[in-house]
Amino acid sequence: MFALRNIRHVLVFTLLSAAWPPASPAPFPGDSCPLYAGVALHYGFVIPHHSFIEYLLTSHIRSAEVIMGLKLNDSLYYQPRQGIGFFYSELGNQEILGRSFSLFGYSEYHLFHSPNEKLRGDFRIGIGLGYVTRIFDVQENNMNMAISAHLNAHIHLGFQCTYAVTPLSSVSAGVRLSHLSNGKIKSPNTGLNLFTLYAMYSLQLTKLPAEKKNKCWQPAPHSWMYEGVLAGGTTVIDAHTPGRYGVFMTNLTVFRQYHARYRAGLGMDIFYNQAYYPWLNSNNMYDWQPAVHYPRNVNFSGGIHCAHEVCHHRLVYTVQMGVYLRSAMYGTGGLYHRIGIKYTLSPSWAINLTLKSHWAVAEYIEWGMAYRISQKK
Repeated sequence: MFALRNIRHVLVFTLLSAAWPPASPAPFPGDSCPLYAGVALHYGFVIPHHSFIEYLLTSHIRSAEVIMGLKLNDSLYYQPRQGIGFFYSELGNQEILGRSFSLFGYSEYHLFHSPNEKLRGDFRIGIGLGYVTRIFDVQENNMNMAISAHLNAHIHLGFQCTYAVTPLSSVSAGVRLSHLSNGKIKSPNTGLNLFTLYAMYSLQLTKLPAEKKNKCWQPAPHSWMYEGVLAGGTTVIDAHTPGRYGVFMTNLTVFRQYHARYRAGLGMDIFYNQAYYPWLNSNNMYDWQPAVHYPRNVNFSGGIHCAHEVCHHRLVYTVQMGVYLRSAMYGTGGLYHRIGIKYTLSPSWAINLTLKSHWAVAEYIEWGMAYRISQKK
């Protein structure tokens, strides 16, 4: 139940924070120097979203972070910041869980600032790759049921307040929730959630060039958009079942661009997961169960979903919640979820990278393309 509540809170926090109306497009002191570097120290703990993780934890975690980014002279998004970073962290048990090293890209979006513009608050989201030193191994490390692959997705959400000490330097304090998992490319894969508090010092390096007019990559406000996605990936059944199985999906969503930054939509999905057939039939091996043989078409399932997306020029953050209309695996009425990003290549085409899950349990990562038809204004 803790994991389910935790994921709900993360989704709500993401939607509310990303849609927060900024106070005004006034620049922050030092925004005339767009290139900056920062160093942060973190302290926190691994959230024990499963009982076995709580049993493994022996200490709090210490982390360090280095970032470099740009302050964009962008009035529509109120001077957002984008950059890259490196994050090192302990994981609460060096012998079993090891340590992590992550490279990521991030965006920071303005939420508020003080009347004198020296203090500001930002919402932050980061996505990248993380390397974990200790993973599950049947012979040597069978207590680590959280991470089974060295290479994992690194995702973090956070909030920070920044105070301008001088026109070229600032200090920040914030809170961060970071997640490491492989999207069930390998199993077991319960993942690790890190909660940290941090302090950062930033130094701005160069002067801002003249403001350039931004090209519009998203549909006009108050217009309709029709989007189709075709994607695929791979998944596994569990740590004790060999084999890798293909997964495919397609969907169609009708969006309403209700603001230059936001859109909401409704759509339908069709899924094909090759792991369903062997998994369902493997559970018929017990004498006390009536023998049931599932046909091959149990690999197909379908549902309808609602979606909300936050648009930042080419980049789109998407969150979706759906309900199955047909699923031998999860039953009619079962819920599924999707969270991820899309990168716009042209007004008609975008790259799609999303994670399909059932609350806190990942099913697979969807890699694919999206095609869009937008209403002309």
